[in-house]
Amino acid sequence: MVVSTRDCSLQRRHQKLVEEAPAPFLTDAQNEELYRSSKAIMKEAGYIGAGTCEFLVGVDGTISFLEVNTRLQVEHPVSEEVTGIDLVREQFRIAMGESLGFDDPVVRGHSIEFRINGEDPGRSFLPAPGRITSWSIPTGPGVRVDAGFRNGDVIGGNFDSLLAKLIVTGATRKQAIERARRALAEFEVGGLATALPFHRAILEDPAYTENFKVYTSYIENEFKNEIPAFESTAADIQTKVAAEKLVAEVNGKRFEIVVHAPEPVVKRHRAKQVTGGGASGTGLASPMQGTVVKIAVEEGQSVEAGDLVIVLEAMKMEQPLNAHKSGVIKNLKAVIGETVASGTVLCDIIEA
Repeated sequence: MVVSTRDCSLQRRHQKLVEEAPAPFLTDAQNEELYRSSKAIMKEAGYIGAGTCEFLVGVDGTISFLEVNTRLQVEHPVSEEVTGIDLVREQFRIAMGESLGFDDPVVRGHSIEFRINGEDPGRSFLPAPGRITSWSIPTGPGVRVDAGFRNGDVIGGNFDSLLAKLIVTGATRKQAIERARRALAEFEVGGLATALPFHRAILEDPAYTENFKVYTSYIENEFKNEIPAFESTAADIQTKVAAEKLVAEVNGKRFEIVVHAPEPVVKRHRAKQVTGGGASGTGLASPMQGTVVKIAVEEGQSVEAGDLVIVLEAMKMEQPLNAHKSGVIKNLKAVIGETVASGTVLCDIIEA
């Protein structure tokens, strides 16, 4: 059986940002082919369980098979919302040897999921770890929020950037979009950059809302990104976190453990002023908080503009730092494994 189609065209760096069910603007023939192909693939493989068949639909309408993910996807809630089926429960029932007891469910309505990531859309979706200082989620008809964070939680740079999923459902795609505009306006996350401004902006873009001309590299190629970079007001100092309470069971007895600990120290170098600012100065600065995972140059080495100098990693994403000018590497401060703050000057490039 097939539990609805989905579309995941809006992506950045080949990772999804917005998903919806059913996939909009497919012809009846395309929809039938996706259902037929998905069932045939699973049957031929002898697969039993929840799985996600992924396809590409070309500009000319050609459907190409990509892969099967043998699990539920992050965006599975949109399929649940338009079919009324709890996919997690059904996955467990299958694992227990029980039968499904139903065929392809009837799809009713339209559902859109927005990934609320800790990233700065005003700076090309750079990872943005930090502490949540305010957290207010929307409510109302057709609005669902799946999240595991709350006010005061620290979002580290060692894990995925997903903070929450906003799922909005309506009787039609138009109604779902209207409800989503309101829900996104009400959604508040303070203390760190998130993808919320992008989601609000994309709902004002006719390429997404009206004729659906978006594709997997639309954000990089055509989206008019006028979103300002996130401005943090937090001081770069070590702060204490509130005591964490844990409950442990030992030999049948439950104990409440209170843990007092400082926030993990991020080694921060005070960023010196870069003459001329950015590309016109001598300093190569980190555009984000991250961990140095590769140093491609040595002190005194000559580089050309565009050469790879350093690679940072944060929230499971790598960010290469390339030379902004030709010259000689001086004052190389980067150390592999060290975490640096946004704005930290990692080296200078001096004209030879």
